[in-house]
Amino acid sequence: VKCLYVYTGGVYEYYNYADQYNDAFHEHAFMENVTVKYMPRANHTYTLRNDKSVLLESIIHWIKNIK
Repeated sequence: VKCLYVYTGGVYEYYNYADQYNDAFHEHAFMENVTVKYMPRANHTYTLRNDKSVLLESIIHWIKNIK
């Protein structure tokens, strides 16, 4: 299963840098099916218009590139 995980800066104490997911799970085979996007300036509800646009563009790009 292909997965897209999008993290924001809203929970900085839990997720706080772009490669954190990869650093935690890089040894696992499922990582070949995982795409992670980190948006440190966005809040978890994407209240700002630009953040929503970046999120939607990221999702659309990811969907178009599923193989």
